[in-house]
This record gives sequence, C-alpha cells and structure tokens, in this order.
Amino acid sequence: MARRLFIAFSVLAFAPLATKAIHAQLLHSDGPLPTFEVATVRPYNLTPAPPPPPPPPGDGAIIGIRPSLPAKIAPGRGGAQTTDRVQMVVTAQQLIASAFNLPLGFEGRIEGGPGWVRDESNRYEIRARIDDATFAAMQKLPPDRQRDQVQLMEQSLLIDRFHLKAHSEMRNLPAYALVIGKNGSKLIPAKPGEIARLSMQDNTMTATAIKLDQWILAPFLGGRTILNQTGLTGLYDITLAWSERPELGNAPDLSTAIQQQLGLRLVPTRAPIEVVVIDSIDKPSEN
Repeated sequence: MARRLFIAFSVLAFAPLATKAIHAQLLHSDGPLPTFEVATVRPYNLTPAPPPPPPPPGDGAIIGIRPSLPAKIAPGRGGAQTTDRVQMVVTAQQLIASAFNLPLGFEGRIEGGPGWVRDESNRYEIRARIDDATFAAMQKLPPDRQRDQVQLMEQSLLIDRFHLKAHSEMRNLPAYALVIGKNGSKLIPAKPGEIARLSMQDNTMTATAIKLDQWILAPFLGGRTILNQTGLTGLYDITLAWSERPELGNAPDLSTAIQQQLGLRLVPTRAPIEVVVIDSIDKPSEN
C-alpha cells in the first residue's frame, strides 16, 4: 500500500510503483524513486524552439481544454507510454501537479513556494529520455502503472534539478457532493464500442464512454473537489452547455446546467483533501 501522508524525496534506482486512489489522491512511492536516463531543463522564454505540438485525439483524450496549460507529449492508446521520450513546456507548479497526479485545473492543491513557481512567464522546456531496460519493463505493465512510473520520474527530476523539498497534508476543505436529482438521472449510457473521449468548445462539454469518477476530474469543473455519491458506475455519453454569465439568458450557470441537463446535483460539503506543501524550491540547475 502506498504512503499517503509523506512524500519521500530521494533519488535512487528503480522503485516499486505506487498506487493512486480514485479521487486524484497524490502519488507517492513505496520505495526509491525511478529516474530518467537523461533530462534537460531550459527556460522556455530563452529557447527558440516551439513547444511540443498537442497530441492528436485518441483514446481517453481531453481536447480543447485550457490551452495555456502544459504542452506535453501525451501517451498513446489507453494512456500507455508508447515512447521513451517525455517532452513538455510547463511552469514549476504544472510540473509538480503532473508529478503528483493532480489533474489539469487542480493546481490549487499546491501550496507555498515563491511566486515564480506559478508565474506563466517562468516556463521551462523539459526533454527527458527513459532508459531502454526500464522502458521495455514498462511495456509489460498496465497503462495506468506506466503513467505512475513516468510521474515518479518527474518527481525525481523536481528533486534533482529544482531541489524540491515538500510534504503532503490532509486538509478539511470545501467540496461538492455529486448526487442524483430528485427527478432521477438523465445520463445516457454509452454505446458499445465507443472510445472514451472528452472535449470542450467554449462552454459546451461533450464526452463519450466516460465514467462519472473520471468526469468529475475534468478541467472545465474549475478544479473544485467533487465526490461522486451517485452510486452510478457505468459509462455514459454526456453533453453539457452552460454560461459564465447566465444573466444574459443564453444558458444557465454550471451548477444549474448539471441539474437541468444531467439530472444530477452539486451539494456543498467539506472533505479531507490531500495537498502538496512546498517547503523549498530553487530555479532549476544548469543542464
């Protein structure tokens, strides 16, 4: 069982893989952290090369959401790591979020540290390679455990190059419980053989073959912690349209749209939530 209340920051050899809870619990290692074979970290504003291109749509892809977030070479079918290369353009905060299994939009669960950690003008281009033996071993693992392994390597990179020291804490924070509305769910079951995808255009979200446990982590929900208390475990096709200015009459606000269009409700509550607390961090060392 992976530790949940302490982040082990040691850069040693290949480590056992960690486990992750369903609601974006932080990723911890049970042993020494694995490392990339080689990695370069350069200030992006001083690097003439363009950022890595966005990945093509594919299984489990999230498309068209918050383009200002990390440009990162994505894994392939089903989330598997199909290349021994990892490339991204990120702020330090975004790299920490990726390394510790925080979904896009959940960077608010990272506390402390100097201002440059979150400053969009302080992005870094990271190019890393996984050694051949480790990459071959990863191909025998399920996709989610392949992702775990790369995230643990990102933790090693943060320690080695950014001198990150941090710990995790449980905080009783505001959250929302997702429950079925009084008139019942309006969710549409996915069709057999559909590929899991989630996309967003302006304030319209479309998803196919998605579980609610996945849907509540989507960036358009604004990083709010949502607990799935519907009891629904199937795959669904979901379309949702809302407005940030419902007073204009074009569409309801997000909470109302979820109730009217999906037959679900968001109920304010509080929940124990794990956060990353930065004790100290430096701008990355020279390559």
